[in-house]
Amino acid sequence: MKFKNIQGTLIAGCEQSAQFLAVCLDEVELFSTDGLRTLAQNKKMWPMLTDLSTHVVLMGLKHKPEIWKHIITAAWKSQIFVHGIAGSLVVIPTSTSKMNKKEFSELIEQMYAYGSDEGVPWSEPSLKAYEQYREAS
Repeated sequence: MKFKNIQGTLIAGCEQSAQFLAVCLDEVELFSTDGLRTLAQNKKMWPMLTDLSTHVVLMGLKHKPEIWKHIITAAWKSQIFVHGIAGSLVVIPTSTSKMNKKEFSELIEQMYAYGSDEGVPWSEPSLKAYEQYREAS
């Protein structure tokens, strides 16, 4: 167990830290970014989305990489639907920046599985990114 010295008090863990800070502050919010997806993972996603946008026609339409990001995340995680102010239906997309490393890895796997099923000839940047991803896993 690691201890940190905060203002002369040894703090052993999150719970003790929260209790210590609660005494010092009116409100405490603790969060960890250790598990969030990395920038390297995010950089791996975009060549893949570009490959999907180049090679896949979905229901007669081709889509930009930004749209494919929403299509893939919607297939993997459920989306929220709300009524807009003009009465239309609004889809609230899943945020990939809030995904942890494991979730993002699963999203990458989903993209490769879908694209491979659709016959996507993965580009060199996508294949290189995937190899790095597989080696890190």
